[in-house]
Amino acid sequence: LLKEIVRFYGLDNIPTGEEMKLPALHDLSSSSGKIYETIADMLAVSGFNEILSTSLTSASVQNVSSIGNSNNSGDNNEIRMANPMSSDLAALRTSLLENGLQSISFNQNHRHTDIRLFEFGKTYSYALDGGNENGAAPFEEEEHLALWIAGNTVTPNWKVKPVASDFYFLKGWVEKIVNKITPKAGLREKAFNNSKFRYGLSWYSHSGGGKSPVPVADFGLVSQDLLDRYKVIGDVFYADLHWKNLLKLVPHRLTIKEVSRFPFAVRDLSLIISKELEFGRLYELALNEEKKLLKEVSVIDVYEGDKIETGKKSYTLRFVLQDETKTLTDLEIDACMDKLMAVYSDKAGAIVRKS
Repeated sequence: LLKEIVRFYGLDNIPTGEEMKLPALHDLSSSSGKIYETIADMLAVSGFNEILSTSLTSASVQNVSSIGNSNNSGDNNEIRMANPMSSDLAALRTSLLENGLQSISFNQNHRHTDIRLFEFGKTYSYALDGGNENGAAPFEEEEHLALWIAGNTVTPNWKVKPVASDFYFLKGWVEKIVNKITPKAGLREKAFNNSKFRYGLSWYSHSGGGKSPVPVADFGLVSQDLLDRYKVIGDVFYADLHWKNLLKLVPHRLTIKEVSRFPFAVRDLSLIISKELEFGRLYELALNEEKKLLKEVSVIDVYEGDKIETGKKSYTLRFVLQDETKTLTDLEIDACMDKLMAVYSDKAGAIVRKS
């Protein structure tokens, strides 16, 4: 009815005030609102620009991608408007990815090539359980924090050469956000197998109490087909953080722990493994085998070349060991490393060589 009144009276004849008020996505007086403000400020002062895009989009766009909604089951999950005003506003978005690509294309057309964007927004889908007992519509909405990075990370000048954006630059920002909200969340990772990414990772947790993993973040390099569709030049790295799932990992109690007075030990292992084997699997095997002394596991070198058997790759892993009650002896460190070498040989089929 209100829309018909505006059409009859004329939109241009309605006076506008000096201020425009929009519904707030987050209540800044609440703890979650303060976290939102902290993350938004951190991104803004680091060169990111916040965008605010519409939740309505073209139905054909939704058929392109279903990235970013943990409850999405495909194109049939798209919610279409009963009486759309135009074909460009015919469906509710199931992903924030496309809106950001449109913004990047617009900026590139205006010769802005080094782009960092972020958006707090919602996606919409049909509920998997068909709605609730009160007869409400079977729809679900999910909050996200999305990041887009394109172009160079460093503006070139007479002294500094341009540095192109890459996957690890994006991953570093995802880590900063997660660690700012919930340090040492204990997230696990796996390959992100979405056709709209050339490659990427998913971070998830099992803290929800159920057996199924809870998605926390998906990030990677956007596929060339999707970039061509939106006429985007160059690579675009995209990250989608499931905001509500991330907030559930915030610790309710602050724990203060004394820094250990005893030194840590560092050991390296060189492995020859299958190309299909991911670091996440090696990480889990190590933590499950040595839960007391093992503090960190990281990759310090990866090699794939003609000097290694076809279908294989070389990983060099670094392990940090520490006992918080005493100084580790060489025998204890060697025993720990022997266990790790054995588990990699037996369960990962690795050829292990001590560095």
